[in-house]
Amino acid sequence: MKDLKKILVPVDFSSASANALHYAILLADRINAAIDVLHVTPLEGTELEYGVYIAEITQQKVEAAKEQLKTFVNTSIIATEQMLKEAPILSYDSEMGAPVIAICEIAKKKAHDLIVIGSRGANRSTLQKLMGSVAKGVVKSSKCPVLVIPEESTFSGINTMTYASEIQDADPFEIWKTLKLLAPFNPKLRLIHITKNVSEDIDEKLSKFSSFFKENVPSLEIETRQVYGKDVEQSINNYIEVNPSDILAMYQSSHGFWDSILFRSTTSAMAMISKIPLLILKQN
Repeated sequence: MKDLKKILVPVDFSSASANALHYAILLADRINAAIDVLHVTPLEGTELEYGVYIAEITQQKVEAAKEQLKTFVNTSIIATEQMLKEAPILSYDSEMGAPVIAICEIAKKKAHDLIVIGSRGANRSTLQKLMGSVAKGVVKSSKCPVLVIPEESTFSGINTMTYASEIQDADPFEIWKTLKLLAPFNPKLRLIHITKNVSEDIDEKLSKFSSFFKENVPSLEIETRQVYGKDVEQSINNYIEVNPSDILAMYQSSHGFWDSILFRSTTSAMAMISKIPLLILKQN
């Protein structure tokens, strides 16, 4: 039997997280994975001010959330069961705490291979944009890969994957790991690099990537391309519109403290505006 992979699906009972859970169930069925569904109830300031009541209030909220979570999960199972080859192993739990911290800690503690999380993307309200996003926080802080599912995305297999590369040494290995994860789909690979100045040097590096995979994964259909654009995120979205893909993959390298302040993360930005599922690969 193939190794069973583990997927963590954080939910907040929204339509976006319901859609992400549907996607995760159908994906798990194809890649032989078990699913852990997690709901994290945020602590409120008023509760922290009254320590004598915190334990009782916490327990009440967690129990209420567990009942709601049970109904939420069962609804997703019923909605997807006719599309499954074999229902994946699925468990669920509710916690109290800071959502991003709790999600990332549980993913690390239980050694999940992947986090699948929903995003409202460009459809967020002004308040949600100001307050930030749990999905964006998980993308930034998680140690394992994160698959962000836009609310309008539905699962219909993964026939084509676009990998947006910054031309890093880690790219071939990260692409190989992703292709291994998605092996049941045998997707076509489109390897692109967004640039303000098209150069022969980049073409040569993309060509080397292509040669590497043609030599080591002969069955892989691959095409490479430099894409001109001043705005990286918008250029990626424009490319996807013209060249439809089922999933977009990007590699997120780690940065030091000051780099993390000064460095504008394209992957985090794309998590908020991508119109197709976005897989963020992580530096080990």
